[in-house]
Amino acid sequence: MPPYVPGKPILEVQQEYGLDKVVKLSSNECPFDLPPELGQAVAAAITGCNRYPDACAGTCGNRWQPFWMWMTTT
Repeated sequence: MPPYVPGKPILEVQQEYGLDKVVKLSSNECPFDLPPELGQAVAAAITGCNRYPDACAGTCGNRWQPFWMWMTTT
């Protein structure tokens, strides 16, 4: 793996490109706002995530039961 090479400091970028204002972002930042639909989707997806899932996986188990029964009898 190649070693990490950090980006140029703001002052160096300003001087090199003749810019008055430079905003430096980390690699995981975006200068744009999130689309409203994305915020709504994330909010809907995390509703109830503070609860532990069904320990017995009843819903999932009930749906897979016919398959497992078929697999164990063939």
